[in-house]
Amino acid sequence: ASFFIVKPNEYKVVKQFGRISSVISEEGPYFKAPFVQSVHSIPKQKLLYDLASSDVITSDKKSMIVDCYAIWKITDPKKFTQTLGASVGSAEQRIDAMVYNAMKNTISGMTQDAIIKSRDGNFQVNMANVSESGEVIETQDDTSDTVSLSDSIQANLSASYSEYGIEIMKVDVKRLDLPNDNKDA
Repeated sequence: ASFFIVKPNEYKVVKQFGRISSVISEEGPYFKAPFVQSVHSIPKQKLLYDLASSDVITSDKKSMIVDCYAIWKITDPKKFTQTLGASVGSAEQRIDAMVYNAMKNTISGMTQDAIIKSRDGNFQVNMANVSESGEVIETQDDTSDTVSLSDSIQANLSASYSEYGIEIMKVDVKRLDLPNDNKDA
C-alpha cells in the first residue's frame, strides 16, 4: 500500500489530506505515504463518448433525430480533478450538454430541406453568412463552400470545456433521420 505503478496510458493524481500534491504522467513505480496520501487514476488516451439520439428542431420548425459522438481527451489532469472530481462520468455529462447545445444551435439555423438535400453529410453554406455564434444564415447567394454538419457543430462548440481540463477533439454525426410518426393502431 506504499507504492503504486503508473501505466503508459494513465495519469496518477496523488492527494494528500484531500488536496492535490502531485500529478504523475511518466510511467514507472512510485512511492506514497500510506494513510496520508491517496492515488487516483485518470485515463491519458483519447476517449469516445456516444451521445444518445435526440430530437432537434430546424429553422422551419420541423423535427429531426440526430445521433452523434464525441472524441475527447483529458489535457490537464489537475484541473480535471479539481473541477470534475477525476470522474470520466462527470466529464461525459458536461460533454453531453455542450455537444447537444452546439448541435441544437447549428441545426436550428438550417431548414430541414437543406439538411435532407445535403450529400454525404455536407451542405452548401456561404461562409460569410455564419454568425458569430456559429449559426448558419441561409441566403440565395451563389458564393458558397461545402461544409460538413460535423464541422459546423464543432465550430459551434464553445471553448468553455478547457475550464474542465478536457479537449473535445472531434464531434461527428452518425445518423440524421426524420422522426418516425407511424402510430400502431
